[in-house]
Amino acid sequence: MFNLITLNYRKIYELFPPYKRKQSIVIAFLLLVSSALDLLGLGALLPLIILVLDPEALNQGSFFGDLYLKSGLSSTTMFLIVVSAIILLIVVLKNLMSVFIQYLLAKFTFSIQEHFSNLLLQKYFHRGLSFIKASNSNRVARDVNGVPNKFSTNLLLPLLNLTNEVIIFGLIVIALLIYNPWVVGLVLLIVLPTFLIFYRFSKNKVQYYAERMFEINPMIAKTLYESFFGYTDIKVSGTAKKFQADYEKNLHESLGFQVLNQTFKAAPTKVIETSMILGILSIICFGLYYYDDRGSLLTLLSVFALVAYRVLPSANRLMIAVIEIRAHQYTLDVLDRVNNVYKEENQDPSPVKFHKEIQFNNVTFQFEDKEDLILDGLSLKIKKGERLGVIGKSGSGKSTLMNLLLLFYEPSSGSINCDGLKLDISKQEAWRKLIGYVPQEVFLNDGNIRENVAFGVEEGDIHDALILQCLERASLKDLLDSLPDGIYSSIGERGSRLSGGQRQRLGIARALYFGAEILLFDEATSALDSGTEKEITDSINKLAEEHITMLIIAHRITSLKHCSRIVEMEEGKLVGEYSFEQLIKEYS
Repeated sequence: MFNLITLNYRKIYELFPPYKRKQSIVIAFLLLVSSALDLLGLGALLPLIILVLDPEALNQGSFFGDLYLKSGLSSTTMFLIVVSAIILLIVVLKNLMSVFIQYLLAKFTFSIQEHFSNLLLQKYFHRGLSFIKASNSNRVARDVNGVPNKFSTNLLLPLLNLTNEVIIFGLIVIALLIYNPWVVGLVLLIVLPTFLIFYRFSKNKVQYYAERMFEINPMIAKTLYESFFGYTDIKVSGTAKKFQADYEKNLHESLGFQVLNQTFKAAPTKVIETSMILGILSIICFGLYYYDDRGSLLTLLSVFALVAYRVLPSANRLMIAVIEIRAHQYTLDVLDRVNNVYKEENQDPSPVKFHKEIQFNNVTFQFEDKEDLILDGLSLKIKKGERLGVIGKSGSGKSTLMNLLLLFYEPSSGSINCDGLKLDISKQEAWRKLIGYVPQEVFLNDGNIRENVAFGVEEGDIHDALILQCLERASLKDLLDSLPDGIYSSIGERGSRLSGGQRQRLGIARALYFGAEILLFDEATSALDSGTEKEITDSINKLAEEHITMLIIAHRITSLKHCSRIVEMEEGKLVGEYSFEQLIKEYS
């Protein structure tokens, strides 16, 4: 057990930032104070027990006898009442202080949860697009939100409580050893093996149960997510039973482990209670054999009954804390990721200026775990104010070109420059201040138009006049005029109350709100009908008058009607360059 405590403290200390380490020293001191207060409350009852069970304790010449005479009280009964009142006051003050210490302890542990949850979110954001695409969103959410919570409530807090209980338990045992070492040895000989046997039996099981629940719960969340967001496809394809069966299977397994886990948490109370009763019976047998005076035996039993009153819940909490700590060791492995350093964390604060052109210079790209080249020696210039269209079959490298321009990826070789300045991961934040991105499906939250245009901006910092201007520039004035609440009109979850074209133009308005000088359209019209597609292309043509630079990736040739020029990609290379009229002739 001591190895469990020291090992976890060492790991946690390494994870904590310096200011949390200082706070942890204060918390450790408060735990010692809490332990001393518990012993004070326990020890305060001993004088009263002695006075009640031993009338001779008030005889002149004894400590309590002299105290009684000096008190000036008229009777021993009144003296006992006064002593009882003092003990009650001590216990009340002790408990008030203990509750305050528990408040500080809980505040500290949940501040740790907040710290690690925020830090993990930052770390996961800095791991890049490749990681996000390869990861299950439910597992990421579990790691960022669930694991810090489990760490704080099921590992750190139990560890601190365990430390407190071990200190109290040790001090009580020392005091009893001074009082009667033979009896303490007898009780420990009976109680300690019971505790160790149960711990050895349960420790690996509860750790396995907790780790399995850690793995299963994201699968449950995944099935629920897919069931509701894929509702129409599931119903049309008739596969609802399969999703329901997956959910039932994982839920049943998870709940089964929770049942076993809760059973093991409840068992220590019964195990310890049984061992304590066995210990008291052993003391009785010991006393009957060694004490001729039943009064001495009664005093001994009273002392141990008082100790049992404090030790029984203490031992129970101690054993439950050990089980919780063993079960949640996995949280330390997840939290250890906060020490990883990723490229995106080191950002160059100097601004990026765009006056002339963006250059792709002999750029190649391949994913680290794959051999195939996605881009192969691509060279391309994009002039400021130009509207460049990009076409090509699926897998030709169009989306990779877009992600490189967004600096989600870095070239495997070659470079991307803006007015001669090399763009790399360290320039992400500065570069993206110039860029607006409109994907095939614009992400919209369940809010109003105002919140979705000024996406992520604090309520008090939103400029309504600028929002109205951007909506008009994105050709959404007619929509706005038709809504009774204007920019405060709700758009529903994922923009369900808007048409496909309106959602895309809302994405354009968002890009304009943030001052984009470069607009990137990634298959923005591929899911739209021809009429809606025309609305988007007309919006693009209107923006062209403002000399905004645009890169438009499209499958449909008609989506590129207003482009200055159009390049064609095939197997990661540029294989042709056209005007819109030339492209129509080429593919007619």
